[in-house]
Amino acid sequence: MVTQDEDLVLIQKVEDLRQRLIRTVGSIKSFNDERVVELSQELDYYVLQLQKRTINIKPQDDKQKIGLGYSNLHEARNN
Repeated sequence: MVTQDEDLVLIQKVEDLRQRLIRTVGSIKSFNDERVVELSQELDYYVLQLQKRTINIKPQDDKQKIGLGYSNLHEARNN
């Protein structure tokens, strides 16, 4: 069962990574730098984890949902 505390930890992690990414891009002035790419990928991972909790995607459903647009994902979620 997902707890509110776990959600808050994830939200804080996302916000911390977002701020680090903004600062890193600002100081390096490049989106292609390895450090920027790594931070971006880490942020993507945690955003996805948070989205999974928010829309209640079951782990076995992930492969079916990948690549679906928002409207299709919404429809698939409601089926």
